[in-house]
Amino acid sequence: MITMYDFDVIVVGGGFSGVAAAIGSSRLGVKTLLVEKSGVLGGTPILSLVNPFMRWRTNGKDVVKGVFKEILDRLKAKSEWGFSSIFDPEILKDTLFEIVIKNNVDLMLYSTVIDVEGKNIIIYSRGKKWRVEGKIIVDATGDGDIAYIMGADFMYGRDKDGRVQPVTLMFRVGGINFLEM
Repeated sequence: MITMYDFDVIVVGGGFSGVAAAIGSSRLGVKTLLVEKSGVLGGTPILSLVNPFMRWRTNGKDVVKGVFKEILDRLKAKSEWGFSSIFDPEILKDTLFEIVIKNNVDLMLYSTVIDVEGKNIIIYSRGKKWRVEGKIIVDATGDGDIAYIMGADFMYGRDKDGRVQPVTLMFRVGGINFLEM
């Protein structure tokens, strides 16, 4: 087993919450590791085609600030369409990597946390086990995976009947010439 030391904060989960937590942590001057099970950052907007972003305005005012606002501004600057809640997943992937690298966040992709021992996490990545030591572990998995491994209480579904949100069917269509429509 390979041991890595000296991380002040370990963020597990590379979706928007994990990216924001890792960037915020790094901007405070602490050594930060971001661990993501897939090969890309962005979570469900990238991996599950959750596009467009839902509304972020209330009564005509923006309600988004911080890291997500920075990401939106970068997407707007790179977009062919100007500012919109619809985004190009490839541009979003690049944007997230750029902002994470720019903020000196250490990154482990294709890495799954398989156990937690105190303030150490055990990661399986590319055929190797890693013991990563950190002072603080942030669970940004979206499903509370780290909290579950650590034995935290949790509930499934809503209180009333245990039901969960139904799935959303997303799809992409290509080969359309909008200029000829």
